[in-house]
Amino acid sequence: MGGDRKRFKLSPQSKGYSEPDSSHNLLSALRDSQTSVSERRQLVHTLRDVLSSKLLPPLLETQPKPSNLRRSDKCFACAWVSDTHVVVGTKCNKLVCVDAVTLQMHDIILPPKPVRSEELLMASNNHPGCGIHTMAVSPDGSLLAVGGADPLDCQIMHIQQQHGKAPTFTPMQALVGHRDWLFGVTWLTDRHIVTGSRDHSIKLWRSDEDNGTANYRPLESRTDHRTKVRDVKYCRDILKLASLGADGTVKLWDPNLSPVQSMKLAHDKELVCMAMTANLVAVGSQSHVSLLDPRIAQPTIRALDSIDPGQGVRSLGIMDNILSSGSGRGRIAFFDLRANDYVSVQPEALSRPQSPVARHAATSYTPAYTPAYTPTWYDDDDDDIAFVYDDEVQEEDEKATGTSGAKAADGFSAS
Repeated sequence: MGGDRKRFKLSPQSKGYSEPDSSHNLLSALRDSQTSVSERRQLVHTLRDVLSSKLLPPLLETQPKPSNLRRSDKCFACAWVSDTHVVVGTKCNKLVCVDAVTLQMHDIILPPKPVRSEELLMASNNHPGCGIHTMAVSPDGSLLAVGGADPLDCQIMHIQQQHGKAPTFTPMQALVGHRDWLFGVTWLTDRHIVTGSRDHSIKLWRSDEDNGTANYRPLESRTDHRTKVRDVKYCRDILKLASLGADGTVKLWDPNLSPVQSMKLAHDKELVCMAMTANLVAVGSQSHVSLLDPRIAQPTIRALDSIDPGQGVRSLGIMDNILSSGSGRGRIAFFDLRANDYVSVQPEALSRPQSPVARHAATSYTPAYTPAYTPTWYDDDDDDIAFVYDDEVQEEDEKATGTSGAKAADGFSAS
């Protein structure tokens, strides 16, 4: 990037890019003299179906539908969108809003896939759905960035709070440009966002359209990672972005995606999650949590043993001096960074009284994929944390084996 370029200023990114061809739509095909009679007849039937409300209502429906996460596949991501509501994303590409008080749930309707160029359409067809692996709420709490109807896209949704009711979600814009699954998303400002993908790239975007149009041009794109990008996190206090690569590296960037430094991890198997604060980056691997200080040029990387060695650290979260982690076996642990020890937990603290509690971890025997603290933890003595479990896997295993209880960790399927 040039030194005279202003921060976040949109610059041409047209290399290898062509706008989607919108000339060959349904009406233009009907007018085309080269369209055969049988093809015209089929197009007329398609248009009639749309106008007779066979296809249109699902696209326009905005009323929430009741939902049940037990009928969904793995829950990969979650985020608090209000003091009482959590949004959850699943492997089967469902987006669900959960009332943490009443436990009522309703589906959030994702808009259809946006129009794509031939190159991006080919990439989409080569990588069928893998679910929603990531989501993040903007600093002002008004926008939700989440995996889209196409797992390669990032969908921006406007969050409308309603007193005494569940929030509503209105599609604003789809960020289209990745050529493989979206694995990470983080907000830099209330309008600037960074995405990380299995296509080895991280991209910087500006989202300020609210008319449902797609954005095909990132402000910047980097492919410094040699393999898939598993997560991205940004800390506004130190103005640094961290990206986690499956190649065993953590890379730090400034807000314009200019590289700052790169660090190689000693424990680099099954890297799937990361958490970040002003003085700490935590990375989960197969049997460890690696800790490093992003403020130091060549930090010493410290490793904590996982509570379930070999089972994989599937999720991480940091609040004050407490580091929370969820394992592939479903055990949730809290590590006190000041006391340098795991903290004993009580079953009622995790709202799963039916689960046995070990000295340092609560166990659900299903992978705990994603944690999210309430947005108002800083002025509430009772900190709430939501963990999402893969109950569907447990139920299917119990049906197959006729048993219940502990089982081997479910592998991270979207790798």
